[in-house]
Amino acid sequence: MKINNDQASSAVGLLIGALIVIHSFVYEIGSMSAPGVGFMPLLAGMGIILFTLIGLGKASVQSLKGIWWDPLWKGMKWERIVIALFALFLYALLLKILGFILTTILFIGFLLRVLEHQRWRVAITWAVLSALSFYVVFEVWLKSQLPAGVLGI
Repeated sequence: MKINNDQASSAVGLLIGALIVIHSFVYEIGSMSAPGVGFMPLLAGMGIILFTLIGLGKASVQSLKGIWWDPLWKGMKWERIVIALFALFLYALLLKILGFILTTILFIGFLLRVLEHQRWRVAITWAVLSALSFYVVFEVWLKSQLPAGVLGI
């Protein structure tokens, strides 16, 4: 019987999920109303097993249809990945200098305009709305300290 790459990786996923579930019983599991230390690892292991079984089912159906090994990087648009990584690198460099709001507006606007080919109005609108939404969530509600930058914003 031939095994495709998704079936092989699903077998590894099942093994990892099973090991997590088994090891979670070393700790106190508790109950839904009073979870113990082992409760979250148990749920995580069960989640891994569930999603791995779904993947295994899909891979098995593909193998029945004659689909075996797909090239891993087939159809990758490398230039978009390089541009996004470069923009992320610049974001990290400029964050303390320009501040969170301005850097985030420039970053999201750039990604929307260059990678998604949105119109200027759409890119700027979504960049400003996103940056302000993030600011409200992290600075106002969660009281985290975001970089203000040289402009103080």
